[in-house]
Amino acid sequence: AIALGTRPMWDVLREAAARMRLRRGNGGGLLVRQVEWKCVLDSSGAVTVKKLDPFSAARETVSELMIASGILSGEYCESEGLPAVFRTQAPPDEPPDYPVDGLTDASELYELFRTMKRAEMSTRPGSHYMLGARAYTQVSSPLRRFCDLVMHHQLKAYLRTGTPAWTERALRAEISGVETSVRTRLKVERERHRLRVLELLESDPNQAIRGQVVRRLGKRHLVAILDLGIREACSLHGGVEVGDFVTLHVETVSSRQNQLQLVHR
Repeated sequence: AIALGTRPMWDVLREAAARMRLRRGNGGGLLVRQVEWKCVLDSSGAVTVKKLDPFSAARETVSELMIASGILSGEYCESEGLPAVFRTQAPPDEPPDYPVDGLTDASELYELFRTMKRAEMSTRPGSHYMLGARAYTQVSSPLRRFCDLVMHHQLKAYLRTGTPAWTERALRAEISGVETSVRTRLKVERERHRLRVLELLESDPNQAIRGQVVRRLGKRHLVAILDLGIREACSLHGGVEVGDFVTLHVETVSSRQNQLQLVHR
């Protein structure tokens, strides 16, 4: 237990989140901090790409509290036999045999996520490999995720009346097509981010671009553009290997035609 006393609430929440993270790690979860980017437009319409700090205490605390709410809700639904929108993930065929907490190398992160199996939506409980959870359902964002809102109604109805708002069959019908919509939204978000990055490169095509090779693609290589949050296939020279850092330059860029050609000099 964490004693509150006269300590600031932020310190208590941060300590609680750290303990939750450690507990998930001890339970088999992969404690990976994913790097995220955000494109910002200023008043003149100029684009800036901000890299969000994956090691920020605030981001880690909020993330762990969101995960904890999903695990607690999922385990409660499982124990009560309550139909729910569970998120499950099977373990990979070859689990990583190295520590991933604190992993920041772009090539290692790419390979790690490439080996992970896709998380699935189900009305039957099941484990979630990366989170180290026996059962998990998302409930923390009912304003921006439809399934979170459904789960709020389901849980509130059950707690108030002892009867769920939806049976399992009705729940499957309610969320039918949601997973496809979510994947479409994520694709649109990636394409929007790429568009903003291309607009940025159009405004300054002479800048040197830092990259790291993450995969070999035949005679070409897939390169993570470290400061912009995109990946591009490039032709590289000089015996470059996966994991190597390279400096690239813009050969051609067009946001209207969604074209970007980078060269390695």
